[in-house]
Amino acid sequence: MKLSDVKGERSADVVADVIAFVCALGSEDEINALFTPRKGEKVNNAEFARSFYPTVFKKYKKELYEALGSIEGCGAKAYAAKADPATLFNDFASLMSDPMFQELFPSRTPTAVTTSEPGSENTGAAEA
Repeated sequence: MKLSDVKGERSADVVADVIAFVCALGSEDEINALFTPRKGEKVNNAEFARSFYPTVFKKYKKELYEALGSIEGCGAKAYAAKADPATLFNDFASLMSDPMFQELFPSRTPTAVTTSEPGSENTGAAEA
């Protein structure tokens, strides 16, 4: 399920759970460094994956289950009980690539990283 599939009163709860997940990740220095390369550098996909995925799945699984369970409409415990590794990874990848998710956090997606200096945006395709 994508964020755009969520409708009605449940929308506020889903947005709150997704924002809580993103804020938890935002407190992680290693994650922030991945989304904020130094001026002139591009995001390296292999480096990003090597650091990002293990950090999310090990340190922030509670928040991840809350966000994905909220999107699925079943809650964190029910989601965690039914998700196998492939489902978890696919659902997480789906969330990260969801255009509505990226609209909520445009400056925090790996392909839309910007620097603090005007005119020095890095919006090109990430390196492999």
